[in-house]
Amino acid sequence: MRRGVSGATLLLPLDAGRSYRVTLDVVGALATPIEIRLNGRSLGTCAPRARIPCEVTLPASLVKAGVNAVAASFETPADDPMPLTFRGLQVRRQIPGLTP
Repeated sequence: MRRGVSGATLLLPLDAGRSYRVTLDVVGALATPIEIRLNGRSLGTCAPRARIPCEVTLPASLVKAGVNAVAASFETPADDPMPLTFRGLQVRRQIPGLTP
């Protein structure tokens, strides 16, 4: 993981042509949502809350062979330089025809 002032990037080795379901376990006191991007393309937003994971689908059309960049970005409050805590990640490959 690469950590920045207003976000972080996870570098994940994935198979091209496959969809994945990613669950990010993050907690924080942010009032603004986290934007999730895959290889530079926006996938949507989620809000970190206690005991509620941030889930997003990585669509097969955006997954490339090899290393993929899953980025999470947010606005950093001036009074809190560490507004989020990353506690874990789960990646599940989706099987066509089955619900996640």
